[in-house]
Amino acid sequence: MKKRIYLALILGLALILPVLAVEDDWGNTSEYQEFFDRGSIVTIQGKVTGINRDTVPLPGMEPGFSVDVRTAEGDEVNVQVGPLWFSSFYKKKWDVKVGDTVEVTGSRVEIDGKTVIMATKCVHRVEHAKSSEMTLRSKQGVPVWDFDPDLDLKGL
Repeated sequence: MKKRIYLALILGLALILPVLAVEDDWGNTSEYQEFFDRGSIVTIQGKVTGINRDTVPLPGMEPGFSVDVRTAEGDEVNVQVGPLWFSSFYKKKWDVKVGDTVEVTGSRVEIDGKTVIMATKCVHRVEHAKSSEMTLRSKQGVPVWDFDPDLDLKGL
């Protein structure tokens, strides 16, 4: 009986572990993460002009969620929020639409010849309603979807 239980456990782990090990390339040790620069943190405000649920910042990455934001100065900025599977958890809380006002903090970097913001925090400002906010990275730049238990999350 014990042999069957152990065999079932080993078989189950053999089937599950490869699924858990899938890398979407949005993680803390990815090539994409190497672009994040704590020295280039900016905060912008503006109106959402586009929503993209299949953003692929670098070849081979899994799809992500991004929004295009036009600032009061007229600059158009692509804000890369995170992997699609992660941002879907925030859909009800941070349900932005074209024309909505947002405030975004993140690392302004150049990827593949385009200036983008790798978001650390996004605030959705809704007229006559409470603003909704999502934190995406620690102050060190580590993505919350790639949580490290040793990470200092104070001040998130």
